[in-house]
Amino acid sequence: PSYLNFSIHSNSQLSLKNKQCWTALHWASKKGNLIVTTLLIQLGQSPCIVTKQNESSLHLAVESGCIYTVEALIKLV
Repeated sequence: PSYLNFSIHSNSQLSLKNKQCWTALHWASKKGNLIVTTLLIQLGQSPCIVTKQNESSLHLAVESGCIYTVEALIKLV
């Protein structure tokens, strides 16, 4: 998708956060998007960043029941 191409070519955008301190990795993990989660980590997005509610990407994937994303986050961290 074109939005991924934009993110890949503008690596500095990967660490942007919204008002709740969610990054693209938080959203991908919450939605269980394994491909985007893996790609973001490979591009340098830190899975250790926490939201204002002190939730990491791993927490969000667990809460959503996204087992494959949980397994990938554990392996990649």
